[in-house]
Amino acid sequence: MHVTAHSQIQATFRNAGDISKQEKAMFAASSLRTTLSAAIFVAVAFWTVPALGGLDDPPDWWGRQNDWPHTESREYGFEDDAWPPQADNPGDQHEGAEPTWTGQGRVNGGVLEITGTLTIRVNNVRYQPNEKILWIQYDYDGYGAAWKPGALELPPNTKAKKQLDDKDTFHHGNWHRRTIRYVITPQPEWEDLKFEVLSGTLRIDNLKIGSHCQHSYGCYGGTDSYFFDVPVWPPESGYEDLPDGYGPTQWDRYGVNPPEWLPAVTDHAGVMGLPGGGMPTDGVLAARLDGIEAPDGVQQVCCQFDFYMAEGGLIGWEEEASPGAMIENRQENITELHEGWFRLAITFDVTPPPDWVDFRWYVFTEPSAGPVAIDNVAMSFAFAEPEGPEQGGPAGFVEPLSVAPLAPLVRWSENFDSYLLGSGLHGQGGWKGWDNDPTFDAVVTDAQARSVPHAADIVGAADLVHEFSGADSGRWQFTTWQYIPGDFSSNGTGDFAGTYIVMMNTYVDGGPHEEQDWSIQMNFDSNDGMLKVYYGNGLNTVDVPYIPDEWVKVQITVDLDEDWTRIYYDDIGFGEYSWTGGVLGDGAGAADIAALDLYANGSTSVYYDSLALKPGAGR
Repeated sequence: MHVTAHSQIQATFRNAGDISKQEKAMFAASSLRTTLSAAIFVAVAFWTVPALGGLDDPPDWWGRQNDWPHTESREYGFEDDAWPPQADNPGDQHEGAEPTWTGQGRVNGGVLEITGTLTIRVNNVRYQPNEKILWIQYDYDGYGAAWKPGALELPPNTKAKKQLDDKDTFHHGNWHRRTIRYVITPQPEWEDLKFEVLSGTLRIDNLKIGSHCQHSYGCYGGTDSYFFDVPVWPPESGYEDLPDGYGPTQWDRYGVNPPEWLPAVTDHAGVMGLPGGGMPTDGVLAARLDGIEAPDGVQQVCCQFDFYMAEGGLIGWEEEASPGAMIENRQENITELHEGWFRLAITFDVTPPPDWVDFRWYVFTEPSAGPVAIDNVAMSFAFAEPEGPEQGGPAGFVEPLSVAPLAPLVRWSENFDSYLLGSGLHGQGGWKGWDNDPTFDAVVTDAQARSVPHAADIVGAADLVHEFSGADSGRWQFTTWQYIPGDFSSNGTGDFAGTYIVMMNTYVDGGPHEEQDWSIQMNFDSNDGMLKVYYGNGLNTVDVPYIPDEWVKVQITVDLDEDWTRIYYDDIGFGEYSWTGGVLGDGAGAADIAALDLYANGSTSVYYDSLALKPGAGR
């Protein structure tokens, strides 16, 4: 069932138990309904969001400029209409560190307004041994808009990142604060914070961008890094920071087929290796890191590189110090990256400090093998243990930061896989037809399934309900995956044709069903190919095209304590509104997640799978 009426016909809803659901769906006149795509939104010009105090405070390194570990902090209050926006605290900065702004945005009345795609690029010096902590915080108002939340985009070869935090804090009205923190390895040339607004206007204020660099695997001292971005021999150093008196790294290659420059292997552009295929072949790639021989003392040496081995290919590695020096305390750590790539970090001590240290890579491919490759080589050394807590490795060895956020407990989940194929869901697993009427049942299908082998088929008269209990305080996240076939048909016309996802704050079999009981209503209509999301503003909706012929994630976040809800479709966010106010915005519903309703409304098949309701989650 879906709600379609304004308050003036609420009494009719309450007393219309003898009319059909379809007739109820046609009560509201089409002239009452408008869409956000026609550019109806609330203006907030000439109002600046107050700064929040005590919530999601910046890290302790916020505000520093140009110290070690390298730190940059930028704050934007948008108090004037300059474009690009000017930081309130420019201070000292590393060369090229000021963010660049491109796309569809403007500063208006003390806030940043985004109406299309806006990219904020944070510039760096590419540095292999470092990991970068990127901390971003901003206030936003997305009411009446559809947008993809600020997404982090990175250059190629920079895929190993951990998202440590993504907090969303309610402020007041339609304003929220988002705080995100990433660890990125290796330190890239840039990071893009990208906002994409599909409909309406997204407003941003009190933007803070901070970055803090620290060694991951590496030594505090001289460093020479090679990214192999261009086909030159010997390779050009991508980042060199060697003390006075140290010569450049010397490269060599030899063997039956010496390793060569390859334009790309998977998404790594520019690598050294062998392409594979043809006759069995092998070769050696060697790099000599210069040193200064000393009679006593210890030199810590570190080497980090990425490697790829297709089936039938092999890569080996070894290191050697100049005569008279001994390698001790050797450790290796391998991290799986992506697309078949791995990252190896080798650390060891050399006693006494040597004249040179060699690193050698042995590569081999069989006739049927794919490529083997090496990328992002960084070699570094130091002569003293860094300040700070003792590490578990040899002197100068730094463990990588590792944070594993706890996953929230799942209160309820459903994948339909345990039910008999073709069986009705009414009476199984807490499912039932609307008002506990089996006439509105749905069946288990294998025509599509995200969690093999089964899914739910919502078609024709299906109006499938699942009630919840105990979800009456705190923050919650509901998730479902939806598959809309390319030949989907609403089987009708008019303002309310199409299939629906509905969530209720109050539900009792047999009713009465008040219009304020509907807190979520998402309508998918084949007549225009649009998803229409009600957002607490009468019959107005935010409209975006729905995605056919693939499984799409639908996520709904509900904060019952603060009384707001927000919908995400394929990671497109829709502006939050009052949960108790209902989809029309003029209700006084309950602070409770009472029921889910999957309503076909006469449409052809739409499939659902992998549903879950989690407490303490959401964004």
